Amino acid sequence: MMAAGKDCSNVFPSVVKNVAAKNGEMRKMVFIYLSRYAESHQDLALLSISTIQRGMRDPNQLIRASALRILMSIRVPMVIPILLMSVTEASSDLSPFVRKTVAQSLPKLYDMDDNQKPQLVDLVEKLLKDHTTLVAGTAVQAFEEICPERIDLIHKHFKKLCSILLDIDEWGQMSVINMLTRYARTQFLDPNVPAPHKRPNKDNSSDGSKSDSTIHSSDEDELCTKKDVNSQLAEADYQLLVSSCRALLHSKNSAVVIAVCQLYFHCGKKSELTEVSRALIGLLRHSRESQYLVLTQLAHMVNSEPVKMCSSLEPHLKRFFVFSMDPLPCKLLKLDILCHLACEANSAIILRELQAYVLFPELPFVSATIHGIGRIACKVPQVADVCLAGLVRLISRQNEHIVGDSVVVMRSLLQVQSKEHEEIVTQLTSMLDSMTLPTAKASILWLVGEYFNKISKLAPDVLRKAVKNFAKEATIVKMQILNLATKLCINNPGQTHLLAQYVCNQAWYDKDYDIRDRSRVIKALLFPSQLPNENGENTYGYLARHAKKLFLAPKPSPILTGNETLVCGNNNLRLGSLSQVVNRQLQDYQELPEWPKELPDPSLRQVQQSVSSEPFASSNNKQNRLSTSSDSTEESSTSSEELPLYSSTGIVEPKEYQSMSASEASSEEKTDNGSSSESEGSTQVVPKRPSQKFASAVPSHFLQSNSSSESD
Repeated sequence: MMAAGKDCSNVFPSVVKNVAAKNGEMRKMVFIYLSRYAESHQDLALLSISTIQRGMRDPNQLIRASALRILMSIRVPMVIPILLMSVTEASSDLSPFVRKTVAQSLPKLYDMDDNQKPQLVDLVEKLLKDHTTLVAGTAVQAFEEICPERIDLIHKHFKKLCSILLDIDEWGQMSVINMLTRYARTQFLDPNVPAPHKRPNKDNSSDGSKSDSTIHSSDEDELCTKKDVNSQLAEADYQLLVSSCRALLHSKNSAVVIAVCQLYFHCGKKSELTEVSRALIGLLRHSRESQYLVLTQLAHMVNSEPVKMCSSLEPHLKRFFVFSMDPLPCKLLKLDILCHLACEANSAIILRELQAYVLFPELPFVSATIHGIGRIACKVPQVADVCLAGLVRLISRQNEHIVGDSVVVMRSLLQVQSKEHEEIVTQLTSMLDSMTLPTAKASILWLVGEYFNKISKLAPDVLRKAVKNFAKEATIVKMQILNLATKLCINNPGQTHLLAQYVCNQAWYDKDYDIRDRSRVIKALLFPSQLPNENGENTYGYLARHAKKLFLAPKPSPILTGNETLVCGNNNLRLGSLSQVVNRQLQDYQELPEWPKELPDPSLRQVQQSVSSEPFASSNNKQNRLSTSSDSTEESSTSSEELPLYSSTGIVEPKEYQSMSASEASSEEKTDNGSSSESEGSTQVVPKRPSQKFASAVPSHFLQSNSSSESD
């Protein structure tokens, strides 16, 4: 019933009674039920704490882990000491699965009571020493949630995490890579900034100051040598980090690939972005959701590093062609990337694609395509005339939104172009009466006012038609009518003086205060004699004489950009983060630190691992470190007190043999096991026969094979 999504909280008391069931499968199901409803039934859940604690001593590691998980689900402040004690005890469990559950429980305990942070930090430090790959990723995640500022805890585990990164589970790899990204930004220098040159030798010192300069020179040389050694150590650690993550670019998990890409993007060299882009393009075959995230990352990278990313993505241009079945956000992102990749070599291919995109049924995508044509025309001036001709054909479409967007883009292109386009402006003015979109109508009026000297005969008629419906127009259109009247009144006062006065009088009483303020300014500058003057002086005379400079000043060429609602305008956001996907900084967002100006001490990472410092080292590593030499009896007796003895066959000897003294063991081996035969040139060791006390632990067929070999 729980799997079906039904509420089963009404049977909570009956289920709690079975928490001490002897059947292991039943107890696991009870624990799953408690983890789901313990928070909503805290009083009843408290009654089962003692029973759950007994489950933490169960021989089955799954039961122990489930019991700990249930304890963490009881979010009651009064049991926090019990939870902390249980977590501390379980952190030394022999099962890595239980220790992983401990690492998962620490953030929950920290969320319940942040006053326990010192004890939790100690547990995090203990779990970071764990050499089991099952625990490493979860321990790093606990570190990121509890004490991300304690970067000093990572120094001695940096090389270990890099070496076992490939063996950690996929979600643990994400946590480790994100943490290593922050670590690299604080412990290494920017790899894209060239290293400072070495200090030149100063041999031009005078004889009188030769001794002093020699002393200072030796000190400086020693300091430079130390810096060179530190630089080499840091470079080796940096290369270890980069090389350990490179193989994960081919991971099956797209989240891991994105995590590695953000590490390369924020901490790697710009020359390595080609590998990053190739890995991200490979993820475009995945689901629509993954495709959207990948396109978001690529668009962000192209906006941040346009030169390098465009050169690396240009061979994969066709991978960004839009298909009709793509979701609208993916279409817009692909279109933005195509506009960024446009150059003189591939502009014809991209424009051919955009020519097909304007026929799509989705109006937002068609509008973005029209603006994309304008962006390509501004970026590649060689195809500006072709783009402008295509936009002129679009204004004959029946859809007013397409026509309006085409007019807006044409206005921007006409500003950029140095050629005269009287025919285009004349054609646009003829469409002014049928135009209903306010932005398109305002763009046409602006073009008439900007190029009035080229259509001097037509401009007064355009103003006369626009003034008729001034009160019914939108605010943006009214503003452009005022601007057109001002420009024409300054350059052609004979035909437009009265029209300008009429427009200013109508705008004087408009409901929009921007229009009213604009009309007062224009009226004060163009018609200063009509204003009341208390002192009998013309206070606006100076400004009126310079009205032409105020209203007819040259304007800079516009810069067409992409859709800022989808494409990340804030390039400082961390790649792969949720804030970067939604294009705004969210709560609990962690900014990447700036690169250090001076290299931190790399010797902090030079830690020699020992057997005693590895509480959870694997058995293989321990076996490699055990001393099995039989040359020294004193060494074997010393090691037998701490480590299990191994026979020559590799089989662990029983405890009763280990408890024997070294002298007894050696004497028994001399009487029962034979001796070794020595020759002058070499020493040949004869296999020894196990003692009587050890024979019971060895299979009979093994003894028979040994005896037969001896007889032979």
